[in-house]
Amino acid sequence: MAQIKIYQSELGAKVPTIPEVAANLALPYELATQKGTAFSKLGQAIKDIRDKRKETQDENDAIKIIREIDLDLGKKFESHQRSSDIADVTTFYSSTDLKKYQSNFKKHKANKRVKQLVGNHLFKEQSAFGQKLIAKITLNHLNETKARHDDELNEFIFKMAANDPDTRRRGYKELNSWFLKLTNIDKYTKADFKKLKEDTLAQARKFQLAAGIRNDPMSVINNIDNIKIEFGWEEGESILKDAANSFVSKQISKDLDEIQAEKADTSQKIANFAEVVRRLNNKNDIDYLKKIPTLDDINDLWKLDQINSAQYAALIDFYDNPNKVSDDRIVDMINAQLAVAQSVEDLDVLQRQINFDAEFVTRLGIKDWEKFEAIFEKYKADQPGLLNYQHFHNVLDTNLGKIENSGGYALGGSATDEKKQQLTRINGMKMYRDLTLGGLAPEDAYVQTIKRYTSNKTMPTIYNVIQPMSISITMPEKGTVKDPAKFFEDKRKEVLEKYKTEPGVNINMYMEDLSAIDVMEDLFKVRLGIGDIDFAFSDKQDASVGAVTTK
Repeated sequence: MAQIKIYQSELGAKVPTIPEVAANLALPYELATQKGTAFSKLGQAIKDIRDKRKETQDENDAIKIIREIDLDLGKKFESHQRSSDIADVTTFYSSTDLKKYQSNFKKHKANKRVKQLVGNHLFKEQSAFGQKLIAKITLNHLNETKARHDDELNEFIFKMAANDPDTRRRGYKELNSWFLKLTNIDKYTKADFKKLKEDTLAQARKFQLAAGIRNDPMSVINNIDNIKIEFGWEEGESILKDAANSFVSKQISKDLDEIQAEKADTSQKIANFAEVVRRLNNKNDIDYLKKIPTLDDINDLWKLDQINSAQYAALIDFYDNPNKVSDDRIVDMINAQLAVAQSVEDLDVLQRQINFDAEFVTRLGIKDWEKFEAIFEKYKADQPGLLNYQHFHNVLDTNLGKIENSGGYALGGSATDEKKQQLTRINGMKMYRDLTLGGLAPEDAYVQTIKRYTSNKTMPTIYNVIQPMSISITMPEKGTVKDPAKFFEDKRKEVLEKYKTEPGVNINMYMEDLSAIDVMEDLFKVRLGIGDIDFAFSDKQDASVGAVTTK
């Protein structure tokens, strides 16, 4: 058998050779340095971009906080800018200190730089607002001071124009002393202070002439040439005309002499005082000039004990200040006492108070005094009428923002809002008094006043003004009343049924219940005039409940 011989190969495996790369990969030193620098610059650029973005973000965060702080700064500046107390500048700075805004920083997670940006802004704004506040408060203080000065000077003028020589001398003495006080001098320029004194003396002289025209017109007529030199030809002619008219009227007006010269009692003094007030205030009378009493007439009444000293002072004031405005606090006090009077005796006490107490009689204007006097006389003989007047008076007082005890006004809120509320209430109560004195029923006067002096935010609901005694009227379910007139008519039928079936419901209660429903319906119509039916029936003072705020 043939054998196959296998020969061993003599070729060995070829070992791969490794090329020498070290030399080839090596870079020149210069090139390596350049590449390292490039990488370093790239890292710095990235860092710069990151820092820039962080800076921008800090500024954005700071702006958010600054806007919040600016709003607060504006509010606090506004709350102090009507002040006349320079200490409020310090209060402003303390209330806007950076520490007061830590909650703002916390809310926005402010870092150190953000706080620094906000602090720098706050410092600048504080300084700007502070300077404005100093200027504003200084001006307010000056205006307030000058207003007080005007009041003081008017008091001197009144004394300088008095009939009594001692009073006149005292007035001139007080005036001269006033113009020597440094605290008064430093509030004016030299020229303004000189002019103020000259104007005050001139006004006093005019008042003296006015008194002379009323009391002794012939002396004015006889001295008219000198008066024309003093006041000029045109004004002198006007003074001459007034004196001539006064002389004629004095010759034909002697009716006040009919008052008995014997000592008058309290009631007679009130009647005498009221008669003089009526004559002073009755300018629509065609014979007004003939009937108006002179200062001499008033003085005689006092000397004869026909009026007391407080009444005398008030009449003198009324005479020279016919348009005098009543002290609001005094009006409030009288209204408060009138509202709680329980009997004729209480009305008598209050009437005597505003006639004989100087605190009252000298601080009421002539028109307000006359109206209060009319209320006393009207309701002394009408006890049920007084109770009805008081009920709607008290409800209205509350609706318009009653201030308890009438001794001052509540703290809180802006001074402007407080003053506006006070004025609204005073004017509203005046309207109510005027309407009732004009013959309108208290309930109707109430509704008209509410319509005039309240809004959709302050108007009372129909349920808390008055309620029938035999039934209770509550807010109907929303959307159930399609015919409001029928709703109220059904309530009238309901009280009628009570009157027929309930032994405790007499005719007087029935009539009062009908009147109460009438008031509720009238007020419903007023509310319907500024909103929809849901607002009119709502038991909440909420403008959002169907109120049409654009009406």
